[in-house]
Formats: sequence, structure tokens, C-alpha cells
Amino acid sequence: MISLSQSASIDDHRNEFAVDVPIVLTPTRLPQRLDESPSAVTIIDRDMIEASGARRLVDVLRLVPGFQVGFKSNHLPTATYHGLADEYSRRLLLLVDGQRIFQYSRGVVEWNNIPIQLEDIERIEVVRGPNAAAYGSNAFEAIVNIQTGSATEYQGLYSRAAGGDEGIADGFFRYGGKLGVMDYALSLASKGEQGYAGINDDRRNNSLYLRGEIPMTAFGELKLQAGYSQADYGIEDGPAYPRLPRNFDVTDNFQSLQWRQDLGTQDELVATFSHNVFHYGDKGFTSRRLIPGLDLNVEFEIEEERFEAELQYSRNFSTTRA
Repeated sequence: MISLSQSASIDDHRNEFAVDVPIVLTPTRLPQRLDESPSAVTIIDRDMIEASGARRLVDVLRLVPGFQVGFKSNHLPTATYHGLADEYSRRLLLLVDGQRIFQYSRGVVEWNNIPIQLEDIERIEVVRGPNAAAYGSNAFEAIVNIQTGSATEYQGLYSRAAGGDEGIADGFFRYGGKLGVMDYALSLASKGEQGYAGINDDRRNNSLYLRGEIPMTAFGELKLQAGYSQADYGIEDGPAYPRLPRNFDVTDNFQSLQWRQDLGTQDELVATFSHNVFHYGDKGFTSRRLIPGLDLNVEFEIEEERFEAELQYSRNFSTTRA
């Protein structure tokens, strides 16, 4: 798995290069110079995110050449590379510190309800093009790899709030400290608005995100993450269905444990175990219009649970020269 916690390894490579060339992790899962990457990669750093003024992660992707971002409704944004997509981002792979964020039951990336807020993102690497050889399914169009900051960087208290027209009300709170030998940071956030006038497409997303890092000296480093997000959405169905406004909720939570061990200057071992639970709570509707004379109950509620384990061994067979 790739994460920002590998900063020590990245710094070592920077010293070897001794030049001011960005280092990327995503294309080959190994740190390498951007100009030596086998893929076209766009890097969005913390400063670019702040300067963009974006409130949602999906809007930040407008900065990437070739990306298109749109909204079927306020609760269902979508992103695609070079336009090969429908309302779902099922040909695009989204990673958060190496963990896949994808709802296999619906075949969609829930951009609004990712348990990571923009304030916790330090860097985004976007591989523009397929990379299924390294990442498997979903990596057909592009890969968006979100890298959060280390818990040691977020010590102390940080908060911000914003408001605006159409019911815009955002809040973010983060506190970082130490618990024994573990550095930790806890983030709480709430974002939402009323959507378009005359349409029931309001939304409110609430999230909690915890990360912790435990140095184990000769036994490597242990990193844990846990996130929970809950959303309340308003929706109206399309012309083929009865336009009955209704509200529903979506919850998504994940836990991840990663152990990383340097085995020398050329070798590294990373073991990751993760758990994800997703609930889509749309109760649907009852209609006689689809089949005349028949009461048809249409329900969209989904429950999904997924366990993943990955063991990655990396070896550098040659020294790198500047």
C-alpha cells in the first residue's frame, strides 16, 4: 500500500536525486522521479487545494488536464477522464492512503461521502490513463491517489467554519496529540447546502476520521486509520418514475491497519488489513405507473461489507543516479 507515512523513504530518494524534481508513488507503487514515471501524472498539493476554493474533493479534479466533473444531482457528482463514463465513476480507481474506496454493490464512487475531508489531504496524485497491471480492477481510465498527512504534522487544535447562500454551512475541527508512544489526529467535519431551488436535492455530510502512528524501532512502524461518514440526501426520481421527493441516508465506515518494515537499504515489507462497511438507505417508492393496475414496490437499500488484505514486498535492484 502507498501512504504518506513513507516520507522517510521518499526523503532518502530525494537525497539520492539531489535535484528539485517531484517524486511520485502511484504509477509503480515505488518512489520515483516524475520525469521517469511510465505514466502521465498530475500532482495536486496542499497549496493548490487551498487556492482552488473547492468545497468538495470531486471539484479539485477539475484542475487535472482531461478530467470532466459533473452532477446528475446534488448528491451524485461524477468524475471521468476524457469523458468515457456514465453517472457512475466505475472505470476510475480512488485510493485513500492506498485503500480502495469503491462501492462494488452499486458500482460507484460516493464522492460526497468519503470519510476524508479536503483539510486532511496533503497531496493528490492522479495517474491519467490505465494502470491495471499495478492495481487491477477499476484502474481503466485513471487513478486518484489521496495522501493524507502524518499524525505528527497535525499536533494541536485546528478549526474552520464557512457559510453562504442556499444554506451553505461547513465546519471542520481537528485535534492532534500523543497517547503514550502513539501520535494521533482526530478530525470532525460537517458540510452541506440546500441544492438547486425548487428541487429536493439538499445534502448534509458528516464525518469522523482518526489516524494513529506507532513507531516500533527495530520492528518497523504501525499505522492505523478509522473513518466514519454519514449523509442525508434529498432526491427526486426521473421522468420515468413518479416524481415523489424523498430523503434517505448513506453511511460508510472503514478501518485499516498497516505495518511497514524496512529490511535494509534495498528492501521493504508492507502488510495491510482493512475492513469497510457501506449502507445505502434509499427505501425507494411504490408506484402504479410503471405497470398499470399493479402496485410495484421499488427499493434501493443496499448493505455491503468488505475485507481486504495485502502483503507487498519491494526490492530495488539497482542504485539510482542523479
